[in-house]
Amino acid sequence: VVAVPFLVTRAGLPVLTAASMVSIAFIPRSLKVLWAPVLDIILTLKIWYLIECAVAGGMLLAQSFMPITARTVPLVTAALFTAEMGASLLSATVGGLMAGDVPAGLRGQAAGWYQLGAKIGRALGGGGGLWLAAHAVQPRSAGIILGIGCASCALGLFFLREPERQLAVDTFSRIDGVFRELWKLITSREGALVAVRSLSPIGVSG
Repeated sequence: VVAVPFLVTRAGLPVLTAASMVSIAFIPRSLKVLWAPVLDIILTLKIWYLIECAVAGGMLLAQSFMPITARTVPLVTAALFTAEMGASLLSATVGGLMAGDVPAGLRGQAAGWYQLGAKIGRALGGGGGLWLAAHAVQPRSAGIILGIGCASCALGLFFLREPERQLAVDTFSRIDGVFRELWKLITSREGALVAVRSLSPIGVSG
């Protein structure tokens, strides 16, 4: 997404088009709270992680083969939107895996290192993608490298242990249980503090 404004304007399209594409691509991140609970209803977190890596990495690869023209803007935007949806759910999955695999006394440190890694990763990935888009001999290099890099993150699953989750037998009971836990969190003191800090404009929500 970082390289999109450069690529779109280099293709001769207006800045407004680039801004619109980026805005639409970021919608999944702002609405993550609505579909993140699905992770606790079906499948395991490791399976979700594999799906999300495949979606995010696959869309980056697909995008690299799409020429940016006025006619392909909707298609490229859809690819960006789908890639960001996969990436937005990755953070929720990683949080669940950390909560299950990291000892209670180290979860604060793990969360801090995760946030640091996320910020540095976005800076290096976005900056590296932009540099490749501007200087690489092959224009597709940025999308191909970032797509493969994203998909290869799934290799880290070999080093994680996912405890077995006790899910209700029927789907309705699972949905009911998820929303009960969510409501309990929202109405708690800790949940209210997390909600306020996540919605604040100081960048602590990840």
